[in-house]
Amino acid sequence: MQAELAAAKKELGRLAAAADAIREEGKKAQASELETSSSLLEARSLATALQEELAGWKATAEAAQAGMGEVQAALQKARSRETTLKNEVAAAEDTAELWRSAADAAQEDVQARERAFENELAAATEEWTRWKVEAKAAREECAALMAELRALKGMAEEVEQEQEEQQQQWESSSTSALVRQASNLSLASGVPDRFFLIELGSWRIRAGWVEVGSPEKFNPMHFPCVVARPKKASANYSAIVQNASISANPMYARFREDGVFIGKDAWYCAFDHPDPVLRGALKLEAPFVRDRLERPADLKWLLKDVLVKMDVDAWESPLVVTYKATTTPEERAKMVEMMFEPCEASR
Repeated sequence: MQAELAAAKKELGRLAAAADAIREEGKKAQASELETSSSLLEARSLATALQEELAGWKATAEAAQAGMGEVQAALQKARSRETTLKNEVAAAEDTAELWRSAADAAQEDVQARERAFENELAAATEEWTRWKVEAKAAREECAALMAELRALKGMAEEVEQEQEEQQQQWESSSTSALVRQASNLSLASGVPDRFFLIELGSWRIRAGWVEVGSPEKFNPMHFPCVVARPKKASANYSAIVQNASISANPMYARFREDGVFIGKDAWYCAFDHPDPVLRGALKLEAPFVRDRLERPADLKWLLKDVLVKMDVDAWESPLVVTYKATTTPEERAKMVEMMFEPCEASR
């Protein structure tokens, strides 16, 4: 029984030693398991980092592919541009060759012209020398002619002065005769005691009152028989007088409406007005051209202007209008029509 007990204790000791060994092995296994878990966690972290890095590389690869497409497109465009530039360079070389040929031809032409000019210059020099000699002779002849011209000019001035005096005497005598003839009319025949006389000339109008029986009291006023209008038919009337019509003068208003200056206003605006733009834009015209009535409308303006300036009531006052001997019946009819219609004359 003791032997069995000793054997059992011995077995129990062996089992305890085995249990201790098993415990040590368990501890080692547990430590190994912990190390394995830690390694597994590290491996998982490393895998996650590698996945993230792989995703970044994928995005980078995609961006690189997109950039490669743009680079290829730019490269294709550059190749196309290179082809175009090559064509342009070839065309430019052809053009330069043409210009070189033209320049060579022009240079040859210039050289030929220079030679021709030298020949012409030599001929001109010879001609100038000859003319110089002839000019000296011509100056001497001109001096002699000038002396004769001064003498003839003096004679011409004397003749012209004499003709002017004769013309003035003729005009005065013709008007005086007309005034005397009209003033000697009998009052019994129904002629009023005075009438308004208008004498038409090519460039001048004389007008005034004549008392019947007193021809010496006729003191006429003189009016230029001219009309001033713009030189250009399409001129802007308001633009011409915009710097001149500062004062409220009726002649500017009439010019804006009808484009004409009448009588003394026409002469003043064409020659004496301070505005150079106005003077330069106007031209003078007369109703009579070579003693013929060419512009009846201008004569209407002038007759009406004379009556207004002389403060004559054409409807109440008798009028007498003279005309030239060369006036045709048609022109006389036009003047009568002017007096009775535009001027509203009584008789």
